[in-house]
Amino acid sequence: MPTVVNDRPSLWVRARIEPSQLEAFEAWYLATHLPNVLRIPGIVRAQRVRGTHDPAGTHLMMFEFASDTAVQPALASPEAQHARSDWDHWRPHLQELSIEIYAPLGAIDTYHHRN
Repeated sequence: MPTVVNDRPSLWVRARIEPSQLEAFEAWYLATHLPNVLRIPGIVRAQRVRGTHDPAGTHLMMFEFASDTAVQPALASPEAQHARSDWDHWRPHLQELSIEIYAPLGAIDTYHHRN
């Protein structure tokens, strides 16, 4: 299960590609998409985990933000728009795509106890 890394927000992408396209996807991810994502202001780290036990070709990728205040500007940046458009070519070959953002939450003072 994805977790917050170093108390920084992170964006997790899970993609399952048609098996016949895996080799091309790997080449595209390393040569094109990863460099484009790392150009997004506020993204400070990327980590990729490929499920070797998963013959269906599921890929899990994590991108770490510099801080919680960096998330919105990063997602709204032209560089992020460009990185999102990278996926257009892969739409016909995607069997699954999910994107999740995890961020630490401070204590929430929701309940007040009064005697």
